[in-house]
Amino acid sequence: TMNAASGGCTLNTNGIVWANASTGSAGVSTYTLTSNFSMSGLLTASASTAINKTTSETFTTSGGITFNSNIQGTADIYLTGGTWSGAGSCYVNLFINGNVTISGNVYFGPTGPANPTLTYLSGSVITTSSTLNLVGGSGGTVTLNTNGITWNDVSYISPYQGVAITLTSDLVLAGTLTLLRPSPISKTVNEKIYCGNGAAFTGYPITSTAEIILLGGTFSLPTNIVNVNAPITFNGNVTVTGTLTYGGTNAV
Repeated sequence: TMNAASGGCTLNTNGIVWANASTGSAGVSTYTLTSNFSMSGLLTASASTAINKTTSETFTTSGGITFNSNIQGTADIYLTGGTWSGAGSCYVNLFINGNVTISGNVYFGPTGPANPTLTYLSGSVITTSSTLNLVGGSGGTVTLNTNGITWNDVSYISPYQGVAITLTSDLVLAGTLTLLRPSPISKTVNEKIYCGNGAAFTGYPITSTAEIILLGGTFSLPTNIVNVNAPITFNGNVTVTGTLTYGGTNAV
């Protein structure tokens, strides 16, 4: 196990495949890669962590990631195996490229100038009983390119309004799409959102150019929602609760 020092350091370890690695346990630690970093085991971020590239260096782990605190930076992370878990938010580009399990609640989104993309490349991804929570700072954008993964639940829980969600592939859920804050959802070409167990909108305007297709479950709406300005398709046995105020340029 490589225990990286609190505060940070420069890592130039190309040619070494580390078993496990953990970041500093106190304060904010910044690590600079001057070569690719590879691991066969688990990456644990114990405190706020930044991993930065110098040119095009990447960080690859085949043993999973546990983010106990937030992780940010400019280096892309490739997850080629293991489990993604932890209560910390991932604010960097993350590529899933292997057999991976999503455990419990995981968190992904933008912060500051970073507008990360979550990308599926290959492998079998197990999402049973998990939730992908989209978080981030006001004015940021999170891009989802995860066709090939069937998520369990997806929830937008950012405390800020206005974080944009951009789809570059279909977003497929076995469970429920929950939108707790107003956030514009945009398609790139003709991407759609498939919800296997309904959706829950909780009191704010919903705007989406991507079609939201409800395949079953409950479409839950409060009585005070302002408007749903999105193409909604019912394609299964769906129960609607609450009051649906529907209309706008995207509502067809």
